[in-house]
Amino acid sequence: MASRFYNETKYSGLETNIPNSYMNPLLQMYKYTPRLRNVALFHAATGCTVEDCLLCQMGYLFDMLEKANGLNCQATNFLKTLSSSPNAARHGVLEEDSASSGALTMMMQSLNRFLLDQTIFERQKPGQMLQWQNPDDADLPQVFMIRATKRQSCMTCHKETRPMGDTVTTDLIYSSKVLPLAPL
Repeated sequence: MASRFYNETKYSGLETNIPNSYMNPLLQMYKYTPRLRNVALFHAATGCTVEDCLLCQMGYLFDMLEKANGLNCQATNFLKTLSSSPNAARHGVLEEDSASSGALTMMMQSLNRFLLDQTIFERQKPGQMLQWQNPDDADLPQVFMIRATKRQSCMTCHKETRPMGDTVTTDLIYSSKVLPLAPL
């Protein structure tokens, strides 16, 4: 087996020779986030009737990675479902739709925000609560949500407001270092 040449462990990886494979590290990190993995696996096993449900596809992907026992897998179905989502295109998380032209760090941040928001949204959709429910996912929003205060400032009048708002991600933005000019 060719894939065993590089990976002699029981941990499976994702193929990198397909479009949008920049997502692989994030998807694998999600697989090893116990609460998210359990919710996705349970959700995929419930018989969800929502077409193109990312949470189902995430559960199928996690299941495939677990059962592959060290062999490489492709996230093809997950990526196909993600590509069909109009929201994904709007958030710039697909390489083919991204205006960031190669800024993968920005795409990864957008993808993380989008997937966590989408996971919580799909879990809370009416009709998603079936007669049996995983107790782990009842508090899923509380696990990922961060209570935050936003600081908004008007560029013209400089009036500042600080509304409260929940978020699932926090972007850390560092100003670029300006190196002093060397004397001539």
